[in-house]
Amino acid sequence: MDVTGDLAAAPLTGLHSPRRIGRALRAARAAAGLSQAEVAAEAGVSREAVSRLEGGRHVARADTLSAVLDVLGYEIAFLPRSRHAQQLRDRSRTAGGL
Repeated sequence: MDVTGDLAAAPLTGLHSPRRIGRALRAARAAAGLSQAEVAAEAGVSREAVSRLEGGRHVARADTLSAVLDVLGYEIAFLPRSRHAQQLRDRSRTAGGL
């Protein structure tokens, strides 16, 4: 996923934690000028679900995340990892990080 604009400082690309994804979703919603209730109604989910996603307290199912992103004008995309990110991951595995 890649989100631009206000999210350039915290793009969804490469995010691995629900908390970071939540912050990015909140910024995208704010940039769109929508309330949690408006996003929820258009996405077909509860306002509480949107709140949990934004708060990083919930790992979304792919269909839920896709519906919320669609309302915000974004989509889920699979992108190749950068060489640098792969090198960091390899070092972490070698050091026993994974």
